[in-house]
Amino acid sequence: MKGISSGGANTNSPEETMLQRLRAQIEEMRKEITQQAGNEAMKKLSGKKINLTAHMIRLANAKTRRQVDGVIRAVQAEARAVSGSGATKQEIAAARRAARKVGDKGAVKIYRLRREEALHRLSEQYKRAKKLEESLDTLKELKSKRRARKAAENQDVVDSMKPDPMEDAYSQMDADAAMNAEFAVSIDVAGTEVNLLAGTSADTSSINLLM
Repeated sequence: MKGISSGGANTNSPEETMLQRLRAQIEEMRKEITQQAGNEAMKKLSGKKINLTAHMIRLANAKTRRQVDGVIRAVQAEARAVSGSGATKQEIAAARRAARKVGDKGAVKIYRLRREEALHRLSEQYKRAKKLEESLDTLKELKSKRRARKAAENQDVVDSMKPDPMEDAYSQMDADAAMNAEFAVSIDVAGTEVNLLAGTSADTSSINLLM
């Protein structure tokens, strides 16, 4: 039996050609899956958020209890809108935290405004009773409490500009999940490649045996 000549063009065997096609298909699968994972990550990053700082500024500028109630109702309505907008669980949770924070700060402000109103009425009573010294002392207390309240509200605005620790934690969890998903996909694709190659090797062995 004559041996096969090694001269001429260096062409691949049918088995090698098939393996190359399989590897190309697997690589395309890997690129497509990675792109899908990236698109999902972008969707999570481009969702709806409540501007907590804007609401805290409105709360700080509110001068009456009615105005404070208006700010609280507005942020609660916005949080409900986010919940019904198809946002992610993380975005809904962030919106609820923002509404709860504004509500809590608003309740504190209402309490302080009531206390200031009571001091103002007491000062007026002292003034009408010709108790000028007591009236002046009450006014001083009122001004002191008002300054402290406004300083606390300004600090609340500054604090609202800081990153939300819970949101950062959720973002890290999303990043880890995406990384794990991509790793699992790589393993799955690699396993598919091994299986395909193993099946091809078995076919090749059969061909050799037949020859």
